[in-house]
Amino acid sequence: MVRIKINHPHISQRVNYGCSSAKDSLNHRLAERSIMHRTFIAAILWLLAGLSSAGSVEIISARAEPDSHDRYRIQVTLRHADSGWDHYANAWRVWAPDGTLLGERRLLHPHVDEQPFTRSLNGIAIGKNITYIEIEAEDSRHGISRQRLRIPLYP
Repeated sequence: MVRIKINHPHISQRVNYGCSSAKDSLNHRLAERSIMHRTFIAAILWLLAGLSSAGSVEIISARAEPDSHDRYRIQVTLRHADSGWDHYANAWRVWAPDGTLLGERRLLHPHVDEQPFTRSLNGIAIGKNITYIEIEAEDSRHGISRQRLRIPLYP
């Protein structure tokens, strides 16, 4: 930093060029480093979250069709990189908004050569006061997927 003092009868001021002090310069560098560290940590956490969900079952679509009084047929289409008996999409569930389990479809074998695939569950009792359901899926290695699909119900 360079300081210049001007001695003139009509001009009396100091002019600073560069940072105003070594302390300000250090604080500025520490603030920049803190921002870089937070950005780096956020990027690492984002990548780890992506890796932890990689390979999880994906719900492509679902629909609910009424088949009789307060009973529905639920169809769910899933995609998963089934590799055999040790890693495959093994279930999906139907949940009410209040967290009540309404039904579950167990998938008893891998679908290695059939992707995506659709399976249905018949006779699910859903009360008239329920306006939507949620579908979740799981696979045998990663467990329950973080994805949930909400399906509105129409009277």
